Amino acid sequence: MISQDLDELLALCDTLAVINLGHLSPAQPVGEVSVEEIGLLMGGMHGTVEVADAVPA
Repeated sequence: MISQDLDELLALCDTLAVINLGHLSPAQPVGEVSVEEIGLLMGGMHGTVEVADAVPA
C-alpha cells in the first residue's frame, strides 16, 4: 500500500517502509517504529546520514 496518510498506514499495515527522494528505508514492523522515527524517515533521515547530503547537487 502506498499512502501519505500515516493513521491509515498504521491501522492497516503490519510493516512499514518509507520512500524519500528515491531511497527506500528498510521495512520495519509497525509496532516497533515510533511516529517520530517515521517522520524522520519521511523527512529524509536514513540511519545517521541525511539523504540530502548524499544526493549530488
